[in-house]
Amino acid sequence: MAGRACVRDGLAGVAGWLVVLPRRHLLALDELTPAEAADLGPLLRTVTSALRAVTDCEKTYVALFAEAEGFGHVQFHVLPRPAAGVEGYG
Repeated sequence: MAGRACVRDGLAGVAGWLVVLPRRHLLALDELTPAEAADLGPLLRTVTSALRAVTDCEKTYVALFAEAEGFGHVQFHVLPRPAAGVEGYG
């Protein structure tokens, strides 16, 4: 999705919580073109690798949401999980 997505940081006050947004409006994952779908895996791999390098988190989680009221746009959330586990968030 090079050139077809953007990345934003700091959602919900959690350092390193990234959101990958397709540049065009999508309501569902199956609306990706074959080229966009082929780019998605490598892009998410690159983002999670960079996140681990920068935050030193133990794991990363990726979730797809498209449910915010008034904003049904597909968004991929990439979240760091500290080595301390979920306790590290509080």
